[in-house]
Amino acid sequence: MQRKISALLFSMLLLGGVVASLSAQETPGFGDVVDVKVVNLEVVVEDRDGVRVTGLAPEDLRLIIDGQETEIAFFTEVLGGRAVAARDGALPGAPAAVSGETVENRYLVFIDEYFTIGRDRDRVVKAVIDGLGELRPSDSMAVVAFNGRRVEMLSSWTSSQRRLEEALRGALERPTFGLQRLGERRAFGVDPARGLGRSPVRFGGTRLSIAERAYAGQISGQLERTVDAAVATLRGFGRPSGRKVMMLLSGGWPLSPAEFAADDLLRPLSAYDGYSGRHIYGPLVDTANRLGFTLYPVDVAGLEGGFGADVSFAGRQDSRSTRRSFERERIVHDAFQYLANETGGRALINGQRLQAVNRVVEDTRSYYWIGFVPKNVGDNLAYEVEIKTLKPGLKVRTRRSYRDLSRTAEVSMEVESALLFGDAPAAEGLVVDVGVPEPAGRRRIELPLSLQIPVAAITPLPEADGPVAYLELRIAALDDKDRRSDVSAIPIEVRFDEAPRDNGLVAWETKVLLRKQPQDLVVAVHDPASGRGYMTRLAVAP
Repeated sequence: MQRKISALLFSMLLLGGVVASLSAQETPGFGDVVDVKVVNLEVVVEDRDGVRVTGLAPEDLRLIIDGQETEIAFFTEVLGGRAVAARDGALPGAPAAVSGETVENRYLVFIDEYFTIGRDRDRVVKAVIDGLGELRPSDSMAVVAFNGRRVEMLSSWTSSQRRLEEALRGALERPTFGLQRLGERRAFGVDPARGLGRSPVRFGGTRLSIAERAYAGQISGQLERTVDAAVATLRGFGRPSGRKVMMLLSGGWPLSPAEFAADDLLRPLSAYDGYSGRHIYGPLVDTANRLGFTLYPVDVAGLEGGFGADVSFAGRQDSRSTRRSFERERIVHDAFQYLANETGGRALINGQRLQAVNRVVEDTRSYYWIGFVPKNVGDNLAYEVEIKTLKPGLKVRTRRSYRDLSRTAEVSMEVESALLFGDAPAAEGLVVDVGVPEPAGRRRIELPLSLQIPVAAITPLPEADGPVAYLELRIAALDDKDRRSDVSAIPIEVRFDEAPRDNGLVAWETKVLLRKQPQDLVVAVHDPASGRGYMTRLAVAP
């Protein structure tokens, strides 16, 4: 029988403030049980002319992780979408690639509505619809959109071209906010035809003016919000099987907000904290590499308009303003190239945007799929990746880093997926009874929660005082203003006087401190020893 639960934890999810402040010490878990899994890399090899090189063997490649040569444990060449020359793939985490069989591709389409202008978005989305015929029956696609506040799933993974076309045509009816971004630029005096032509106050040749600094800061905040949405989308979709691709339909994200805001784009600028493009986009690159997604940024605006260049001034630009427009376009393209280069993808710029699906499908049909066993399994640390060929004159394209996820980190992503998209595919249902909320100060409430945890989900470990189970509780919240709390692991220690019966339940209670407003909660319990988890989603309307 159950003897006791060692602690009654008081959880706080103060949205918009400090997140997940706990009365008990917060820990990352009681020691993850991790499996030795293969880390997979998609590798493209080309000659000097950009032509794919096929027929290579594992002996032709050198895999270097953090400066040390590492054995290739799994190797398959994918040619025309089919696996050939497959080495034994019976390793945990290795792709289920069988010689002669088609490899499934998954294409996650992220539509940026925050920076795009409607006419540009519509042109590219219609081109995506026209390219759906390039997908094979084994391929699948999902579509999400971000409007500056909320990530909305327009279609989950599906191979149905009819459903995808319906979702994409629905995207054409949604509003875009790129004109607001242009209005903000003009409000700061950053005018493609005049530059900062409103007598800005300068601090020196290498420093931004007051107006330039304010505008650069505003762009940085907007970019961080958009990158956070893309990161949350990747985390929400987790690690599906097959080759994974994210197509970023972007209205124009500059690599350097400081350079983008400058009047004279050719003058040297000193560094500015918070305005570093690599600092802004680093979380997206890291998450894509961590989950095995290759990024393909799509230049929705192209040369014809949008956030990077404004055609409304085309008729009255002089040579200096034209130069500024092209320089800002270059800064946007630099961001696309950075995202693609770091993850092994390609940037689809200008005219390529209207063949986005065709080019992405073509680029992901032929490559080498290799895998290795990491030395430090599940440590959540980042490692540099480099692949060299022993044949001279060849170029290699692959992701430049990876981070080996622990099971604890994967469970947190499953919770975030349930929070964002309302599903919990990797966990069974958890019974949670919600008590009567109590006032807890100005516009805050204490919400009692009572969990019924199936004993079948618990793995008691023998100890001197009797069997003990170490579990992890996760509670995350999303309010009606689309603000999300972080997902934190809260330890639960369950002690038993004797071995528990499999058909029993463990009752556990806690209180959650919330803002007094409608919101959704995701509550999950994870047993690191067995890897099993239970999860549920609740709507709270105090």
